[in-house]
Parts: sequence; structure tokens; C-alpha cells
Amino acid sequence: MNLSSSKKESYFFYRESEFPVDCYDAMHKCSSSVDSGVYLIKPAGYPEPFEVYCDNSLENGGWTRTYQLRIEMTNADGSMFNLSYDDFRISDGYSNYKLASVGQANLTSDVPITVCPTNKVFGNCTCEGSCSDPDGCTTSCSSGSTTCVCPSGYLMDGDTCQPIQECGCYLSGANDGRGKVLPEGEEYITPNCQSRCSCSNGQLDCDDSYQCHPNAICEERDDLLQCYCNTGYTGNGMLCTRLVPPSDCQEIYESGERDNGIYQIKPTSWAGSPFDVYCNMTDEGSWTVRCSLLYLI
Repeated sequence: MNLSSSKKESYFFYRESEFPVDCYDAMHKCSSSVDSGVYLIKPAGYPEPFEVYCDNSLENGGWTRTYQLRIEMTNADGSMFNLSYDDFRISDGYSNYKLASVGQANLTSDVPITVCPTNKVFGNCTCEGSCSDPDGCTTSCSSGSTTCVCPSGYLMDGDTCQPIQECGCYLSGANDGRGKVLPEGEEYITPNCQSRCSCSNGQLDCDDSYQCHPNAICEERDDLLQCYCNTGYTGNGMLCTRLVPPSDCQEIYESGERDNGIYQIKPTSWAGSPFDVYCNMTDEGSWTVRCSLLYLI
């Protein structure tokens, strides 16, 4: 009897989690990497892998080709200079090989170019406002000179430029919805006088309890919107009192008062000083009640 046995073999494939550090490493990690071409590498210290061209036709292969982006420029007087970038990146064919990033430029001391910091552009010096004084002028540059300035929609905040939305006293609903920055120490009354906001130490504080007195009106006078007392009254708009005392409780009721209490009146035929009375405003009435106390000694 002939006995036969069969042996089963198992195979598995795995993908190494580490990327090659250069083209030489890529060529020796896998036999399929012997051809020249584009490979993913991740040198030590780089957070993400990136594509490079590996030239395996030179000598023993494994050469990593590096390129430098060079920009040549000529200024107004005809002098030529250049900027070079070692860490630029170009996208793949799916993105039409666009220049994705350039990294930090390599500058020399004799290059006549100014690199502006973040949120600044090179241009003519103008009157620049700040977060604390948006309508004022900073002394960051002299008039007529060319330097790094804040672009439109930005304000100075110390030595840097900030979007107006990031200033501490920015009001998003002001200026017909276009927004504005409230200067330090100033107040802003919302439309219809429903809220009052103030700017203090770069922070916005809004009081939603602000409202006009019944004898006041919300309107704009001399470019200032707020509550103003009606004619014949005096006060800050939130509290208004009569310049001339009313003649009776009926007149007080007609002025908008509805609370029972003590009020000061001066009847038309009364030649003396105004005096206090109790006004009963219930039942849509306005009854004048005056009590006299007689002391016997």
C-alpha cells in the first residue's frame, strides 16, 4: 500500500508601517522599487511622508533627486536678484501639478526685498486705525513711505494686524450688519434702543435692560442714537421728570404713568409750592388723594 501525504503551506502579506527614509532605503525595502520613478519617503524629523523622484540608473541606484525653486526678479533700477525655496511642494497629476506650497525663502543680506509678517502687506503708508481706536491713526510709519501695512478689514493690535472681527470690542450687528469696532471708552446703542454696549479694557459689555422712559423717544441726534426725554421733561432718557409739575393725577395718568403711588403736583390755581399727593391709577382712573394729619398739643 502506497501512502501519500500532502503538506499545506500558508502565506500572508503585510504592509510595513514605516516609510523609507530615502530612495536608497526604498530600493532595498522591496524588490519592486528597483526602477527609477516617484516614491513616498519620510526622512527623520518630517511629520508626513512626501513624494520624491528616485534615480536608480546612476551607479548602484538609490539616488534621491532634490530640486530648488528659484525666482528671479528685477527691480525698478534694473538690479536683478533672486529668491530660492528648498522646501516647495508640487501637487500630483490629479491636481494638475500645481505649486502647493513654497516654504521659507532663502534670503541673503544684499537682496532688496521686504518680507512682511503675517496679516501685513507691502504698500504705501496710510492712516491705520487700531482695535482701541479704529477711527484714529497709529504712528507705525511715516506718511508717504512704503512699508508693511494692514490690509483692508484689519486693524493694528500692538505690533500686529488683526481682522476686525477678532478685536475685543467688535459689534457684529452694528453698521447695518457690516459690523464695527467700538473705540475704547465709548458706548453704542443698538437700533430701537434695546441694548447699550460699552468698551472697557478691550472687552465689550452689553446691558440688555436699557430702554427708554415712557416720556422719552429713541432717535439719533448729532450722530448719536439714544433715548432722549420728550419736550417738557428732563433726564437721561431712561428716567425723565417733568420740568413743570403736573396739575393733578389725571395729567400724570395721561403722561403714561400707571403705578399707584405718591406724586408731586401743583394745581393750576395753587400759588404755593408743589406738594405730594397719592394718585390712584386703578380702573383707568386717576384719583387724587390727599390726607391731612391734625396734631393736638
